[in-house]
Amino acid sequence: MEFTGLITPYSVNRPLSNDERDRQLKQKEKLNTGLYHQLSVIEINSNYLEIVDKFFFDKGAWTLVCLIVIAWCGGGALLATIGAVVEICKGDWGAAMLFILSFLGVLISYLMWMCMRKEINYTHYPIRFNRKTRMVHVFRQDGTVLSVKWDKVFFTQILVTYGMWDMVGHVLDEDGVTVRETFGLPGRCCTNPPPARLGKIVA
Repeated sequence: MEFTGLITPYSVNRPLSNDERDRQLKQKEKLNTGLYHQLSVIEINSNYLEIVDKFFFDKGAWTLVCLIVIAWCGGGALLATIGAVVEICKGDWGAAMLFILSFLGVLISYLMWMCMRKEINYTHYPIRFNRKTRMVHVFRQDGTVLSVKWDKVFFTQILVTYGMWDMVGHVLDEDGVTVRETFGLPGRCCTNPPPARLGKIVA
């Protein structure tokens, strides 16, 4: 699972790097590569192409891990609290230390919930490429929508964690150099891809 852009934000408010320029995916040039995911497209018609977000394929596993941790820590906190109360009623005040364990369990459960709560709100956060208006609409994680002209998006490949490469879209400032916002596409490469001077994602 790789969550750059969700847990660890993309680096923004910075100039484009030379590597990003070398790996640019240009809208009017063809990229000769195969599809990585076969379930990326939600809908395609004469007006638009809509795809899932980068995190769609991993969010189920992440949610399951969080639920297991919450259940384990929450259950442990409950048992520690009950055990502490029973022992204290017997006169063993040393058992009050169990309350510390229960608070720790509650804290871990809370942190896991905060990490997971975005993922259980929506099944996916769609990205729509409208070919008629030539606009890209990105459903952000906070529920707002980014709308930007297709020709103004700087598509490229960037290195993230675990040696993986993300295909992303940069929204640039008016100077055409400063990255103001980045969104990830549902395409990921596990090896070092060649410089992508050839690139056409959607006509």
